[in-house]
Amino acid sequence: MKKRKRMLSLLLAASLTLFPSVALLNTSTVTARADLTNDIITDVTNAVTQTVIDNITNQITNVISGSKTTPTTPDNSNKTDPSTVTGPSIVAVSSITLDQHVLTLTSGSATTLSASILPQNATNKVITWSSSNPLIAKVDIVGNKVSVIAGSLPGKATITAKSPEGACDTCTVYVKELPSETVTSITLDETTKVLSVGETASLVATVNPSTARDKSVYWTSSNNDIVTVDSTGKITGISEGNAHVRVYSIADNSRYATCSISVTAPADPGNTTDNPNNTAKAEKQKQIKAIKNTKSKILSVKAKESRLKVTASAKTIDGVAVKYQFRYRPAGTKKWKVKSSPSRNVNLKKLKSGKKYTLQVRTFAAIDQKKYYGAWSSSVTKKTK
Repeated sequence: MKKRKRMLSLLLAASLTLFPSVALLNTSTVTARADLTNDIITDVTNAVTQTVIDNITNQITNVISGSKTTPTTPDNSNKTDPSTVTGPSIVAVSSITLDQHVLTLTSGSATTLSASILPQNATNKVITWSSSNPLIAKVDIVGNKVSVIAGSLPGKATITAKSPEGACDTCTVYVKELPSETVTSITLDETTKVLSVGETASLVATVNPSTARDKSVYWTSSNNDIVTVDSTGKITGISEGNAHVRVYSIADNSRYATCSISVTAPADPGNTTDNPNNTAKAEKQKQIKAIKNTKSKILSVKAKESRLKVTASAKTIDGVAVKYQFRYRPAGTKKWKVKSSPSRNVNLKKLKSGKKYTLQVRTFAAIDQKKYYGAWSSSVTKKTK
């Protein structure tokens, strides 16, 4: 009995040592490779393994029962001759077809491309993607999708999808620059102006929106014999009369703003030069007119908790201490609150949190103890924190 047990152990050890694959015959997972040599080895191994297993089984049975059985001789009549085994045929890709052949993108945008392969049972379905100019358009693999990404340069690029066998298809990509924002309007800081002959002043134009790419403008006068204007908006009274000055957008000359100009007679030099009192009076009248013609603008509003910090455009008038008057009210209401400031910056405090407020500003100055005011600016709305 001991001898039989020892013989059984030796046979089992020998079988597992020589044929470890026997232990894996019941597995359902097989890694397929397009490797011809591996397929031949697999077929040959399968043809021989069963005979070896049968002989080992008979030997183990003999040891256990004590009987003798003649080892089985492999019957090769129905077995595959290893020398005649051939591997599976390789199916080449005959064509690649893209779902899109022309794309138009803007800089920085992206879209996807997909490719169809024929025949569908092709052995190697790997596709190589390339771009003729990655600075214009490049290809990226995002997950299981092929993404075409427009670069920063406008132009044309060709995206190519190619198989290892040489089958290919292309897509032409046109990349355009982001459309620039067009000019929607132009405004002037003053729409009416009174000048005396020989007097000069400056008009300030604002091009909207602030993000418009081309903000260049040009100026014209309806009558250069009455008033002239240069390329910076500086106007000069030439003779008495009425005319208008216009500023146009160069990008779109249908966008313009107009200022009506009235030119009056010059002051009598005899009344101003020879009489100091008349000179002082004329200077004061000039200052008063300058204040009245001043139009302010709110440049910025910073929201704080229950308060707003407002900054207005700076205005200066020779010989006059210009001050600023701010008014504000909750959006949707009619009652204004007014706050004066010696500077163009003001803090509006004790406001309601999370409330929208409408704000305006104007300049003023005191001459001979009398206050003179400019026009109120356009309204600006801001919400407190």
